[in-house]
Amino acid sequence: MDSQFLPYDLALELKEMGFNKMCLTRFGTTSKKLYLATIKPISNEHDDVITGDMIAAPTYQQAIQFLAPMLKNVVGAYRIIIVQATGAYWLQKRVDGENIGISNETNEDCVRQLIKVIKLGEKY
Repeated sequence: MDSQFLPYDLALELKEMGFNKMCLTRFGTTSKKLYLATIKPISNEHDDVITGDMIAAPTYQQAIQFLAPMLKNVVGAYRIIIVQATGAYWLQKRVDGENIGISNETNEDCVRQLIKVIKLGEKY
């Protein structure tokens, strides 16, 4: 089941970008271990649940939903495609009327590429 959640480094990047949605589980910041057993949903802004040594662990779907609106602020025509057969996410850029796929072997790659596009903007 842990394959549905972002790895620690991406969860931390999303937190730094302002992600504060409720999640089903969390990471320990010291161990970087995913803790799947939780009593209630948690977010990065609930100090009673998330202490200084824990951060919320979003799913790939939560990450995509958080990042997608930020694409509107990026120069260029980007879009996120959901591959129906597999449920995988894929980032695509439209250049000179042609769709050019950005290398996305996995959902993790797609989220990493989204973060790069959003952070670098038109320089990407």
